[in-house]
Amino acid sequence: MSAPAAQQACADWIRDVVVGRKLCPWAAAPLAAGLVHLRTAEARPDALLHAVVDEAQALLHDPPEASRLVVLAPGDWAPDFDELLDLQAAAEQLLDQLDLAEDVLLVSFHPRFHYAEAHPEDPACRSNQSPHPMIHLLQRDDMDRVAADGARVANRNAAMWEAEAAAAQAGDGPGYAGGRAPEEDP
Repeated sequence: MSAPAAQQACADWIRDVVVGRKLCPWAAAPLAAGLVHLRTAEARPDALLHAVVDEAQALLHDPPEASRLVVLAPGDWAPDFDELLDLQAAAEQLLDQLDLAEDVLLVSFHPRFHYAEAHPEDPACRSNQSPHPMIHLLQRDDMDRVAADGARVANRNAAMWEAEAAAAQAGDGPGYAGGRAPEEDP
């Protein structure tokens, strides 16, 4: 898959899953206003870190509700979920050294995303299972505005995914492969 195709797959996922399924009630307005910027980084750790720093600096000049995502392009190297978390930690340290960490929040998305306390196949993890590894950059000021409802939204999303998984298991629904491409095994 090409880098543009990976970026488009992630854009479609944001539109169809994140906004379309109302996983993030704050994403629809910025997406409709053209305030969600996607960038593809080469499949190398240094390229991802460089892209995150560039996007963090650009984000500070955007309106507060804007967000930026760095999509890791398919290539010779594809981080597993733990490697992406390590890269996110390295990016956070780099942003801290550049005095950007107080203003920018990083959130990871990955086809195999799972919460630390959850089994990787737990339906509640599906909200962050994107088609390709991504790091989402958000302005902390905007996150402070929505933080009060974040736990409620996460709980609602988990309940929705669990109900959908139960319906699929009972033969009453189509199921959901998360961000994984349909041809991939879970």
